[in-house]
Amino acid sequence: MSKGGEATWACGLGFVFIGLLGYPLTSIAGVGARSVGEVTGERIRDKIAASKRKGLWMGGRVPLGYRSNGRTLEISESEAGIVRRIYDLYETEKSVTRVAEEVSRLGLRTKVYVDKRGRTSGGKSFSRGHIHRLLANPIYAGCISHKGAIYEGQHRAIIDVATWERTQSVLNAGAPAGERRSSPSLLRGKLFDATGAPFTPSHTVKSGRRYRHYVSRPALPTETSDACSSISRLPAGDIEKLVSETVAELLSDRRQMSDLLRGQGVGAAVISSTLGALSSWRGNPVDMVRRVDVTSEKISIELDISTIAQREIPLLRLNIATRIQKRRSTRRIVRKGDTRSRSRCLDLALLNSVARTRCWFEAISTGRVRSFAEIAAAEGVSEQYVGKLMSPAWLSPEIVEGVVDGTDFIEITTEALTSKIDIPAIWGRQRLALEIRDSAAAS
Repeated sequence: MSKGGEATWACGLGFVFIGLLGYPLTSIAGVGARSVGEVTGERIRDKIAASKRKGLWMGGRVPLGYRSNGRTLEISESEAGIVRRIYDLYETEKSVTRVAEEVSRLGLRTKVYVDKRGRTSGGKSFSRGHIHRLLANPIYAGCISHKGAIYEGQHRAIIDVATWERTQSVLNAGAPAGERRSSPSLLRGKLFDATGAPFTPSHTVKSGRRYRHYVSRPALPTETSDACSSISRLPAGDIEKLVSETVAELLSDRRQMSDLLRGQGVGAAVISSTLGALSSWRGNPVDMVRRVDVTSEKISIELDISTIAQREIPLLRLNIATRIQKRRSTRRIVRKGDTRSRSRCLDLALLNSVARTRCWFEAISTGRVRSFAEIAAAEGVSEQYVGKLMSPAWLSPEIVEGVVDGTDFIEITTEALTSKIDIPAIWGRQRLALEIRDSAAAS
């Protein structure tokens, strides 16, 4: 090293600049390295664009209906049938919402993916977003899209071009006028609490997002009655989904439906014709719901199928044992012993926050970082945010394990943990502070 100078590595390159000119030369080398990186990136982007103009498949998640074969795609007939069915349904219904309902009733599932480690993903119910993207994807018409442009692909089409173009015309025109109202309250006028008071649709807006609820009259600010039921507020999406799924399952279970009809004194001939009418019916299951009574232990669903059966049928009553999951001011109802509902209740945001803050806590306790300010700088967030988000780090291993595997009867949000709940440092007191009780006892 020269007198008064310093040795300086130039951007990880295999040479050293020494002396007073070390830093200027390092800057020049850095500019050159960035220039090389930009040129390389531009060449890669140009190559991808050229390949797509030739109709080649350039990788990524293979869409439903296809399997990858090098730089092209081959049709998977078992999956292609699902794609064709969805397009056929949309040609008939002209509504993504109604297609989603019918696809759910048919039990169709999204594509299953297996990564290099053997882990699987997908295989879930189709959402409206899934279906809309599938209907708008030109790959099913044998084309490849790139930055808004569509090129003829080298793979076989699942849907003919004319069908795909008709589908795009309907999609671009928008939903029918009766369906443009977002998130209608499907159980309006049909939902009642334990006292017989009706639940009224309501909503709140937070951070630009709309949250729908059903509230019973004692929970409304204009009411002063003390006859408040044990459940005064329900998330609209949860109760609507629970009722819809319950009725859909009943419609697909001919034996249970036969037993209900037989219990109402309906004759064998009428039962047979009614089951035939129900099997060919394609409406929303909630449409046949006349009344839903909600208590802390069960929900009772009253069904009127006379219109579908085209004859007078006594009202059918279906009782489902339920349990309450508490989320501070909101009470959520799920089926007792339903392990599927537990898996749906996993709060991935909460789990991510716990894992993140545990890493931060470990970094501080082991001396790898000395303050929240260092963590904030490394994460690209404010020091105040880091301090606010540290609360989940104090959760006991028992509670964290319970939240992960669903053995705790708990549903807490990250927001509640970080801003509304003071978490005791003593692990033994945390269950009481968080209002946790065992799911086994709740069931």
